[in-house]
Amino acid sequence: MSREEEERLRNKIRADHEKALEEAKEKLKKSRDEIQAEIQTEKNKVVQELKKKDSKPLPPVPLPNLIGINSGEPADPDIREKRNKIKEMMKHAWDNYRQYGWGHNELKPIARKGHSTNIFGNSQMGATIVDALDTLYIMGLHDEFREGQEWIDKNLDFSVNSEVSVFEVNIRFIGGLLAAYYLSGQEVSILSPILLNIFITDLDDEAECTPNRFADDTKLGGVVDMPKHHAATQRDLDRLEKWTDRNFTQFSEGKCKVLHLGNNPIHQYMLEASHLESIFAEKDLEVLVGTKLTMSQQNALAAKKANCILGCIRRSIVSRLREMILPFYSALVQPPMECCIQFWAS
Repeated sequence: MSREEEERLRNKIRADHEKALEEAKEKLKKSRDEIQAEIQTEKNKVVQELKKKDSKPLPPVPLPNLIGINSGEPADPDIREKRNKIKEMMKHAWDNYRQYGWGHNELKPIARKGHSTNIFGNSQMGATIVDALDTLYIMGLHDEFREGQEWIDKNLDFSVNSEVSVFEVNIRFIGGLLAAYYLSGQEVSILSPILLNIFITDLDDEAECTPNRFADDTKLGGVVDMPKHHAATQRDLDRLEKWTDRNFTQFSEGKCKVLHLGNNPIHQYMLEASHLESIFAEKDLEVLVGTKLTMSQQNALAAKKANCILGCIRRSIVSRLREMILPFYSALVQPPMECCIQFWAS
């Protein structure tokens, strides 16, 4: 590249940078509501454009035989020694993070304490855990990989009410989870909810019934007291089946159930050529709801748990003084009985 071309390229980059800064300044002058409205408008435009296009399914991409995850050994002893040393260093870094900064975004190695930078809204989101999953798997550190997978399953929560770095979230969380899934074939539990919230916008298009789409769940409901209502519900199920075909995915048939509420006729429904099982109760928001919309089963389970705890207290505590028993009751027995009391009262 000649000097004139280099200078022209620098000027273009500088101009683009200044233009981006000016656009950012203009954006910052607007209110939060105005910015959110603009974002929503752009998202709607993209969705409409995608609907107009003839969307052809992507061809299947076979998983290549990746070097480094199948216990292969390099023939060169020098390379093998270097690889083992790198693996040892990774294990050392992971073990110290596990001991001093577990769950934090980063570890301060000299201070030996966890640190959560403001790029994630000062929230403990385990960025190091998610970011390291693919490396752990490639290096054959499968025990450490399962440790990280378990932490993600139990603790990773994206309900953060703060500003975060979009770039860092993309490369460390979305990229980390996708890479871990691609390499291991094991669906890290938080992966599907993230991608569903980000990419899936047409799941409930043209639905005749009332769809409710959550991060890791989809509910389809409606009044079914006439044959035409039953037919409409089945058509929606057929649409969902076609949607899975278009997107190379599938519903877990074992988790798909039908809960008949009230005295409506008991109809049979099908999904992917299988009859869906009818059930008499379903747990929703940690509350067991029956076909009569009563919480009697939930109450019975809560009472049984409370009685078991009372039995343990009675067998373990000799004293029957009020000031001795009351703290145990308040801490161990009362919470299960009060669980979802606002929901029951509504």
